[in-house]
Amino acid sequence: MRPYNITPSRYVGELRLNMAKNLMQNNPEIRVKDVAELVGFTDYFYFSRVFKSHEGVTPSQYIKSISTTDSAPKTK
Repeated sequence: MRPYNITPSRYVGELRLNMAKNLMQNNPEIRVKDVAELVGFTDYFYFSRVFKSHEGVTPSQYIKSISTTDSAPKTK
């Protein structure tokens, strides 16, 4: 990503969403409300709307898809 091709607020927003995804991937048991607060969103519902508009799924669905993928048997 080239940060100088987007506005500073959009760049920061994308960084926060990427941090949120990393938190959820590394801690699938974490509450979405805690993720929102850790990445700087004071309103959980706003975080959920922004996340869904960016990723196409809610944060809860994202976590569920990660845990489903991780628990699936690995094939060679």
